[in-house]
Amino acid sequence: MVSLTITADDAPFARRLASTARPVLIHLPASAAQSADPGTRPADTGVDDRIEISGTVLMRWAAKVHGLCLEEDLTDGTRLRLDAPLHWMSLAVALGFAFAGAELVEERADAALLTDPDHARGRELPLVLSPPRGLQPMHTAEVSVPADAVDLADALPTQPDLYDGDPEAVAPGLLLPRRPESESIVWESERCVALLTGAGLPPALSRDHVEAAVRAWHAGGSVTLRAD
Repeated sequence: MVSLTITADDAPFARRLASTARPVLIHLPASAAQSADPGTRPADTGVDDRIEISGTVLMRWAAKVHGLCLEEDLTDGTRLRLDAPLHWMSLAVALGFAFAGAELVEERADAALLTDPDHARGRELPLVLSPPRGLQPMHTAEVSVPADAVDLADALPTQPDLYDGDPEAVAPGLLLPRRPESESIVWESERCVALLTGAGLPPALSRDHVEAAVRAWHAGGSVTLRAD
């Protein structure tokens, strides 16, 4: 027997998102036409096939990140710097840190989400992410992860995918009264936003991207990553 659960609109954001079985995060590959355009650099959005992540699955990734935060003592108030490409997994990891109470910053960070551990600054804990072409975390042979860094391809799969109770609301400041605007953010409605990966390699994930995604999800909408 199939049970359908309806979550009230005034339920906590995390609970509403976790109960959403439809796709809320869609990452599209570059179309053949975009890749073959002789006037531009071949597009690479970071995935080979269409990726669809439901709210339920997205919150499972967030729960895994929360478990990692507890394990690494990255508690409420941790300052996290983003230095990873715009990708469904980097966005999911950033959301997990936001639910864990992290503050997204550009300097004086405690930890950094990186694709290259050599980009770590000062005493930042390097959290190394190799964005997968599909759905599963992966290692990149070209990147050697040092012993003092965290390889997310190893660390995340071993974490629990459910919270022990409801997570707290997203970090203060992420739900702004204004909606984020930039060249790579296209608001198709108040509930649906497209984050543009561009014609070449995907751009860096920014706080604006995370804020836009959180705003759309909080409104019950969806986020699409696409070339243009």
